[in-house]
Amino acid sequence: MITQALTYIANKINVAFFNINGSPRVILGNVAALYDPDYNEPNILLSLINIEEEPLLRNPENFFKRNNSVVYKNPPMYFNVTIMFGAFHTDPNREQAYTDSLTYIQKVIGFFQRESVFDPSNSPDLPQGIEKLVFELVNLNLEQLHHLWTLLGGKYIPSVVYKMRMVIIDEALEEMEAPLITQVVIDDNLKFQE
Repeated sequence: MITQALTYIANKINVAFFNINGSPRVILGNVAALYDPDYNEPNILLSLINIEEEPLLRNPENFFKRNNSVVYKNPPMYFNVTIMFGAFHTDPNREQAYTDSLTYIQKVIGFFQRESVFDPSNSPDLPQGIEKLVFELVNLNLEQLHHLWTLLGGKYIPSVVYKMRMVIIDEALEEMEAPLITQVVIDDNLKFQE
């Protein structure tokens, strides 16, 4: 679901602000490979930074009720995904390159300021399996920003980081189905052997 969620958001931003088939556009890619020849035109690179399990929604139950039976299956896992939008220009010597990159990032911020929650009521085109996506801006101080870009192995470009909440992964197969327990009988005539 992570790939589907990121692709969905990239397409939504492209439709809102950019030409989907033109340049610039939001594309999925690794910001560490920013200066590879594959990226030969100005774009906004959407990169995955981190994946964290949401501990409050961890379900210890490995079963659920269906009609008159119990189905044994590992519960779904809920994740928060940290993503970065980095705007880069292929010609850093061009006079407008930096201001263009700032404009691209401003448009991404404006997009999430306008709409930060996506669910079936406001986004009927959500991919199947995604119930809701919530985007929250992550504030990084200079030290955190330095550590992040050092970890990514790249030169800083205008960027913004968001936390995308509630990506659900449910790939577990149903293991077994059994009838519900409808009656408990207690036999109080127990015999003990010595």
